[in-house]
Amino acid sequence: MPKPKSKTYSQPLDDQIVKKSLAKSKPADEDIKSHWWFIQDQRQLAQTIFQIAFKIEGNQRSLWRANIGWAQLYENLDTLGYMPNFFAPIFGTVPPSSAIGNRLTYNIIKSCVDSVTAKIAKNKPRVKFVTTDGSFKLQRQSKKLTQYLDGLFYGADVYNHAQKMFKNACVFGTGCMKVFVEPNTTDIRVENILPTEIVVDQADGVYGKPKQLHQRKNANRENLIGIFPEHEEAISSCTSLPHTVLSAADQVMLIESWHLPSKEGAGDGKHTICIENCTLFEEEWTKPYYPFVFYRWTQKIAGFYGMGLCEELAGIQLAINRLLKMIQASQEYMCVPRVFVEQGSVIAKQKLFDFGIVEYAPGSSPPVYNTASAMSPEIYQFLETLFNKAYEISGISQLSASAQKPAGLNSGVALREYQDINTERFAIQGDKYEQLFLELGKMMIDLTKELYEDNKDLSIKSRSGKFIDTIKWSEVNLKEDQYAMECFPVSSLPETPEGRLAFVQELSQAGLIEPEHIMELMSIPDVEGFLNIKNSSYEDTLKMLDKIIEDGEYQRPNEYMNLQLARNLAQGLYLKYQITDLEEDRLDMLRQWMDDCDLLMTPPPQPEISQEQLPGSPQGVPASPPVSDMLPVNPIQ
Repeated sequence: MPKPKSKTYSQPLDDQIVKKSLAKSKPADEDIKSHWWFIQDQRQLAQTIFQIAFKIEGNQRSLWRANIGWAQLYENLDTLGYMPNFFAPIFGTVPPSSAIGNRLTYNIIKSCVDSVTAKIAKNKPRVKFVTTDGSFKLQRQSKKLTQYLDGLFYGADVYNHAQKMFKNACVFGTGCMKVFVEPNTTDIRVENILPTEIVVDQADGVYGKPKQLHQRKNANRENLIGIFPEHEEAISSCTSLPHTVLSAADQVMLIESWHLPSKEGAGDGKHTICIENCTLFEEEWTKPYYPFVFYRWTQKIAGFYGMGLCEELAGIQLAINRLLKMIQASQEYMCVPRVFVEQGSVIAKQKLFDFGIVEYAPGSSPPVYNTASAMSPEIYQFLETLFNKAYEISGISQLSASAQKPAGLNSGVALREYQDINTERFAIQGDKYEQLFLELGKMMIDLTKELYEDNKDLSIKSRSGKFIDTIKWSEVNLKEDQYAMECFPVSSLPETPEGRLAFVQELSQAGLIEPEHIMELMSIPDVEGFLNIKNSSYEDTLKMLDKIIEDGEYQRPNEYMNLQLARNLAQGLYLKYQITDLEEDRLDMLRQWMDDCDLLMTPPPQPEISQEQLPGSPQGVPASPPVSDMLPVNPIQ
């Protein structure tokens, strides 16, 4: 469990806050204890939080049992539970190989959940910052702020954790991911949380926004002492967790709790970390949200927890299970070859199942072989109907589940239309999946601002194309009213190579894209090396122009570049930034860049050629050699 940064209260909490909040009801002492965020004694605070958390779990035992049931259906495996100290399979005295052999072979729930996860959670939405005015400085900062958040997402491996969270939401109904700062570092991290660790009173969260939340988790005793060495004695004396399976881990129960402030500046928000006999950490919690992002496959009408795809398909899966058991039993007991032999016949019975010759006495009836039908054809038809209905409810087709496309759909238009039909079914889930990245981005930015208060050199490495840039937070630290956050899908192109090729060809034929971008839009891994070479001129040109715009560093174009492309890019950037507050000297550099490109593209002047030197001109007669006046005109031979 990460250790939060220590803080002190700006003002001590006093009894007046308690009196104001409880003045109308005049509660007894036991009622006051339920308001744990007002308790000052650390030992009493820890004991109260443990009592409240276990009381909530006891009242909502059906939720815990239901989560075990959904997990069992998905994994096709009996488990003791998904509580931190009860996560173990049930094999009993039966060897694992025998237990596996007795499992069902067709799990429609797992097929649907994995297919939906592959269709929706494969996307990697990107959060971008958009400025509220057109000044160049803010545009440049928002662009770098987007790259900064990209670096945070990459460093925390956000997209992989989000995929796991999405699958948990399909199985349990609710997926959860926690945002925190790695102890003794400035690294912001995320971790996937099992929803069984989250303890929320359903009455408090009837509208999905509870005022208090608890996370119950196991922690290794030695690691906990390393994070909180000042409480070593209390941690060492804490009761170890019982384990239902063989384990050498020495673990203790840990509960981390939050209470949101009733309003800004109310002073009743609190964050604590407790073990059963001690409060390890406490601070005032001023944020109006918890450090979690939640995803629900289907939001229930009331309550905090959602409904998963497993719950929607549970009835069909159980019906399939019953049919499969009936069919399996019928196959074993009915579809066994039998031989009918007339009573008293003299037959060599030991040869009945051999491939040799079976002899029988004259006058005896020959043996009759018979294999009975296992089940009625209607049973198999009903089983197929259940399969189709499960895919229909989940919104995917059996072709999608098996990564196939319908026969005859080869054109780009047909493939895109088929893709749109499949995607429309998950439009709501896809929008919610993108929304969680916006929430996650806001939390990470808030944590970054807190870290910046103690570390003015805070920075991060972020990938920009094929380059790695180091971005300082001081360069991108914008106020909240200066930008808006938007989420964009990485790519909306068709997924299959045929669909991509057809779509890009259509854009090219319509003149909407240049030839240099065709291969880039294809994004086929087999041509990655070719793309790096093909797009090098485009990327290098943009980098040189960015140096001019952002840093004021001028580098002349050279004759080895794609000069026409370079001039077009420079012209586009010039027209874009001339209406902003970009410095005039940098606009001059862009104009100079275009002039230099024009100069390099202008052919050098050719030397002048006389009329006689032109190709095809008649050749002149060579002049006679000079004759001296001293020589006679008609010399005597």
